[in-house]
Amino acid sequence: DSLPAQFRANEQSISKCATDDLVEAFSLILEKPDDYSGYSKMFMARPTTQWYIESNLGYFRLHFDTEGANAIPLADADSNGLPDFIERAANIADSCWLYEVVTLGHLPPVADFDLGGSSQYDLYFQQVPYYGFTSPEIAGPEPWNDFSSHIVVHNSFSPGFPPNDDPEGLVLGALKVTIAHEFYHAIQFSYDVSEVSFFMEMSSTWMEEMAYPQVNDNYNYLPDFFNVTQVGLQAGGGHRYASFIWPKYLQERFGAGIMRTIWELCRNATAITAWGSAINTAGSTIETEFTRFVNWNYHTGNRDIGQHFETGSEYPQVNVMQHHYTLPDSSNFSSLPPEPFGANYIVVENLQGYDGMLVFDFTGLSATVWGVAYTIDFGAGQ
Repeated sequence: DSLPAQFRANEQSISKCATDDLVEAFSLILEKPDDYSGYSKMFMARPTTQWYIESNLGYFRLHFDTEGANAIPLADADSNGLPDFIERAANIADSCWLYEVVTLGHLPPVADFDLGGSSQYDLYFQQVPYYGFTSPEIAGPEPWNDFSSHIVVHNSFSPGFPPNDDPEGLVLGALKVTIAHEFYHAIQFSYDVSEVSFFMEMSSTWMEEMAYPQVNDNYNYLPDFFNVTQVGLQAGGGHRYASFIWPKYLQERFGAGIMRTIWELCRNATAITAWGSAINTAGSTIETEFTRFVNWNYHTGNRDIGQHFETGSEYPQVNVMQHHYTLPDSSNFSSLPPEPFGANYIVVENLQGYDGMLVFDFTGLSATVWGVAYTIDFGAGQ
């Protein structure tokens, strides 16, 4: 309300996650504590709420309001005096802990010194223009860059949220994937609070798929990947969420444990270096796997032949940059040169029945590594 009128939006738009903005700001504070020490108090200031409950398994304390702008939905189908929304949220949170920490073997969140009134991990439900966010707070006990945190989740997931496929409805679907997503951020902070945001976000969006594969809320972002394949995996914006397809590929190729390995390596290495080291340990190279990943991405939608992504038929199709209908062909230039960890898709259709060896010749910057993947399509899924 303090903003001048020209900077105020008439309608509130919903964004995916504010964690990356908070981490960026927090990193600046850590780098220049003398300049930004006053701002560090913002990260320590937690919402004030009317009520709280503890989850059945005792992992979480959930803080919420039943009146005012931040009130959660009050429906109480079992008439036990506790809104169904917060009951389900508590059970979802416990399930995420069991899956992400116990089953997948990740580190638990760093203890927060009882800032929320207890030793449990704290979730707050507020009316925010995001699905949610995870806020870093206090340095942990380990020699690496671990930090405690708390999570803020949207208080109602209505209105303005995109559709999802959860059979229980949009609200519960959004609630499930938000807690899964944000709790994985809390886990990431146990490894490296300052890891690059594109990897944090693609990882957490991948975790939505792992924890609640039936919801498919993350499918809303896939066009931001498949429509602009020339954009590299390091890009920001919606591309970070759409790029969950890269961790998804690694998981399907090597098992879910590779993501835990990568985050363990991130304690002492950058994300891309960690990718390469984890893939080497799995018996391959990052060049080989990214090239294969580019090939997998072509076989989605109607091109899916059941040999690539498990649910590839549900994904969009890649944008083909250029078609060639005559052979031989030359003097064609890439209209959308690929960024690092990006790709161009070129389709050569042999309409003339040309018989011979197909040779690709191209000139690219010599300062980087280039790869070529190819698929021969004989039609009828062959």
